[in-house]
Amino acid sequence: MRPGVTGQETVEPIRVWRDQHRLRIEEPDGRINLIVGDTTCWQFDRDHETPLASPRHALRYAGNGTELLTRRDPNEFTGHDFTRPTGPVAATTFLGRPAWSVELAPPEHKPHPLQLVVDAETGIVLQQRNDGFSTADEWVELVVGDSIDPALFTWDGPVRSAAGLQAEHEAEHQSEHQADLQRRRRWFAEHVTSTPLRVELDLAVLVHVYDETSGAFEASLGERHLGSLARRPHSDEPWELHWHEAGHRWSTARWDWALSFPGDQPSKDSVERIKRHLSDETD
Repeated sequence: MRPGVTGQETVEPIRVWRDQHRLRIEEPDGRINLIVGDTTCWQFDRDHETPLASPRHALRYAGNGTELLTRRDPNEFTGHDFTRPTGPVAATTFLGRPAWSVELAPPEHKPHPLQLVVDAETGIVLQQRNDGFSTADEWVELVVGDSIDPALFTWDGPVRSAAGLQAEHEAEHQSEHQADLQRRRRWFAEHVTSTPLRVELDLAVLVHVYDETSGAFEASLGERHLGSLARRPHSDEPWELHWHEAGHRWSTARWDWALSFPGDQPSKDSVERIKRHLSDETD
């Protein structure tokens, strides 16, 4: 198959093996580009020694001649994006095979129609052209019915996983983010002040759940949920609050208390003042 022919430009054809949904693509130099097996696909590139493995159903064909690799879904020919023929479908021959040719009108935001040549036996698009741009993706040789070795559609070497790649990208992004924060903090410490800035806030309290009988409650602190506060009657039983951080816990003769700030932490003195205030008001 030769993808992306433009004008008189010579493009080396790639080699494709296909058996139902299974697929193998090799570059002109024999390097593997893609393998699609029964449940897994392996994507190869020149920047890595191992392919990226992902579920077959996650693979999408779009652009660069990939529309020629599989039978087109009939749903693709609904709507207004190259779905309305400009004239009748005509019988033709391509690569010595009976075929059908049709021109599809462009949508309003595109200038030129699209020309398709479809193999009559298999339903595969043999050529997709845009004569207005002088571009074409096309098969240069097609063999149908030969037996294909199933081993062509498997890979038993080392791989990179899509999940692992996502985790790697997230870790890299987080590392870059933290490094950037550190640079900004260093700049402020060197050019403004290295002394921590402390302010006192009046925290609005939003009670989420409470018990009229026992006096137990859970609440958020601050208009933007800067922290969480909870209490229960004093008990030796475990107390699971499912907060992101354990925060501060203390008990009086009457109550067990929990206080948490998931972001920037208040000073030790501020926490002690809150604890004393709550204890003085409620005990």
